[in-house]
Amino acid sequence: MKIKASYIGLLAAACVFLNTPQDLQAFELSDGSYETDQDGGTGTLKVFQGQAVLRIKGKECSGEVAGELRPLSDGQLTFSQNLDGNHCALVLRDSTQGLIKIMPQQNCSKFNGPTCSFFGVVKKHTFVQH
Repeated sequence: MKIKASYIGLLAAACVFLNTPQDLQAFELSDGSYETDQDGGTGTLKVFQGQAVLRIKGKECSGEVAGELRPLSDGQLTFSQNLDGNHCALVLRDSTQGLIKIMPQQNCSKFNGPTCSFFGVVKKHTFVQH
């Protein structure tokens, strides 16, 4: 029995389709303020009307990134800001430990100083509605 090449291609495409998560949706953050623990400091993540602002403060540093909160195709959320020719993008990733991880995706050091960074976690249970 001969199998046509078009059927093989169709079968391969079906296997890829079935093995790829189709309903990846970004987790949701309700509007309000969230306390964060940052690398070298603490902070606050404010979410409101589709916008996000992360402010951090350490002993010798502080910083802020603000921008539109957008879903990514892999279920994560991102927001970014341009400042004086510098770009800082942050990704928020939901974890199974009940935490949201904050991960800088581009060089953000111009936004926060040398002794702290935007790497950190948001504890969901510290959410405060405004």
